[in-house]
Amino acid sequence: MTWQDILKVKRTTNILNARKVRAYLDKRMRRFPEGEIPSDQSIASALGMTIEDVKSAKELMFEEGSNIDTDLNFEKKEEKPKPDFIDLDKDGNTKEPMRQAAKDAKKRPKPKNPFTRKD
Repeated sequence: MTWQDILKVKRTTNILNARKVRAYLDKRMRRFPEGEIPSDQSIASALGMTIEDVKSAKELMFEEGSNIDTDLNFEKKEEKPKPDFIDLDKDGNTKEPMRQAAKDAKKRPKPKNPFTRKD
């Protein structure tokens, strides 16, 4: 692991901690609107973090030009639909998406069993 990777991990951890602290403070302010802002020690004990982590998270929250909501840009992979390899709708097409096959199987009338009693 290079030192650049270590810095990325630290930055990511700080951003996630800042999100936790902000969520905790928002929840606390909604619950006690007239209450005072909790100390770093009480935030740390409530969230299971160290006081240094809380302080760095607060610094990051109030840092100029920092947006803790958009700083982490995780790329979402475009997932292809899974093929109907078990042939849910019994049409012989195993290349169609499984969701479409399930819809087709629900639309299709069930065959009548010739062995059922007719009373």
